Amino acid sequence: MINSIQKSVSFFCVLLRFLLFCNKYMNRIGLLILFMLWTAALPWKSYGQSEPVNAADSSKQESIMEKWHGIVTFQWQGLTWIGRPQWGITHPKRPVWYDSEMVFVDDSNCVVVELYENRREIKHSNTILIRRWETGYCRSVEEFKYGTFEWEARMPYGTNLWPALWLASDSAWPPEIDCVEGWSNNNPKYNKGLFFKNMRPTMHWMENGVLRSEPRYNIRRSWINKMDEYTTYKVVWTPEYVDIFYGDHLVKRFDNPYLLEQLNQPGLKMHPIMSMNVQPRFDDKDYKTYREAQKPFSIKSFKYSPWPEP
Repeated sequence: MINSIQKSVSFFCVLLRFLLFCNKYMNRIGLLILFMLWTAALPWKSYGQSEPVNAADSSKQESIMEKWHGIVTFQWQGLTWIGRPQWGITHPKRPVWYDSEMVFVDDSNCVVVELYENRREIKHSNTILIRRWETGYCRSVEEFKYGTFEWEARMPYGTNLWPALWLASDSAWPPEIDCVEGWSNNNPKYNKGLFFKNMRPTMHWMENGVLRSEPRYNIRRSWINKMDEYTTYKVVWTPEYVDIFYGDHLVKRFDNPYLLEQLNQPGLKMHPIMSMNVQPRFDDKDYKTYREAQKPFSIKSFKYSPWPEP
């Protein structure tokens, strides 16, 4: 009997000490437990690792450097194409980053240049750039001097998009020949008023130490086929001039002497380029419009013919 009482007293003493301990330290213990639960729930990730938007994008969880250590190329229209811009995977003045997986050849042998939401943090010149939109860019490995560059393309459907077909060189910039740039703004069909399109060619060159750009505005709607159809965009580059055609229509002849001097410099050759960008104000509403339409930037064909014609 005495032993049982002693055991009970000992048990209650231990219980009392435990309760007193809990009363004294419970707040600290509770805070510690809450902190551990909170840190375990944080989305920790290493620098440069992808941040997929949803589970369907989990295949993109590769680091930027791993994806871009190798050069991804593909064969199309008798040329080798590379999914890497000259300036790297992003540009300080663009709200996008470039991924070679965003350019592919579909079942109808068209090159598709896509756009997705996929946020990245990219180190550039000792700063971290936040890029929310993942898009595509490709250029030919081959370079060309003079001749006819002809794309058959369908512009992407959506607002505040910026697709382009253009020519640029690795050895010098400027000059640059933009065959067509589309600025959809608030109209997914790129319409501007009743009669025109927000699409244009532009030339870039240096003149007396100043960068010059000469666009051609007021592109008529009748020069561009319907949004579901493909339109031919053509550059005719000669030593005396550069002509731009949309369909069968001569949009503009560029013959500025400063431009021609730079285009004619010895050794200068250019790559044909197909790229997809968005305008700075591109937001969630624009992205929803683009994804629901399911009409990305599509290039049906490309052809280069040397000048003069053989």
